[in-house]
Amino acid sequence: MEERKIKIGEREFTMTQLNNIMKRRKVIADGETKIKVKVTQVTPFTPEGERQRFIVNLAAMTPYHYNQAVKFVKEEEYQKALNQNLTFTIFTNEDGGVSNYIPKKGENVMVESGWIVNKDGDDIIVIDTLSRIEATVAKSVDQMYGNVFGEDMTKEQKELDKINAEANEDN
Repeated sequence: MEERKIKIGEREFTMTQLNNIMKRRKVIADGETKIKVKVTQVTPFTPEGERQRFIVNLAAMTPYHYNQAVKFVKEEEYQKALNQNLTFTIFTNEDGGVSNYIPKKGENVMVESGWIVNKDGDDIIVIDTLSRIEATVAKSVDQMYGNVFGEDMTKEQKELDKINAEANEDN
């Protein structure tokens, strides 16, 4: 028996696909957390008469978001269920520049969460900071050492071989 298809926007999903999307989200249950999460969408937005901002959707949710998603699934409001995730807003400066970098969809970022009191007086978890993850691009074996099977050793490999030979002579 084929699984039921659910249309969300222009796309169709099975319940298994929708569940897999939700299962990949990280849960932030403690307001004092620093974790790596994936950016799922970045949307520029300019309210009337205000500065432009960028809404960064993250593959992360709080227990509140989870409970809301469950409620919406029971009501068969699948788009609303999928929309339950943490976001971070990046505002432009007065001159239109951006003081923070703007991540790209699919990029991993580091986020730090914290607690605030919302307009209803409830303590809620929010994202306080979002930053890029600095990483060094590793060289491949070929770039670092040359051909593994004996052809054309690189300068680094020749130097490593020399160091290893000297260490063996000392022993």
